[in-house]
Amino acid sequence: MCCGIVLGIVISVLAQHGLQLRFPTIRPEMTGGWILKAIVIALVGAILGALYPAFKAAQKDPIDALAYE
Repeated sequence: MCCGIVLGIVISVLAQHGLQLRFPTIRPEMTGGWILKAIVIALVGAILGALYPAFKAAQKDPIDALAYE
């Protein structure tokens, strides 16, 4: 999960640099606040994405779940 966050930030920095080279009048800014918000959104999304299937699996009977193996 952390590797994905770091990779996303690195790609964003590279895209920012590419935009500045291609369009010198456009100045995209990435502040520390922006990076922090991106990290929080990624973590919350990952946690919610993991909790929903886990909650659904916890509601099922283990015997029924293993019967389809």
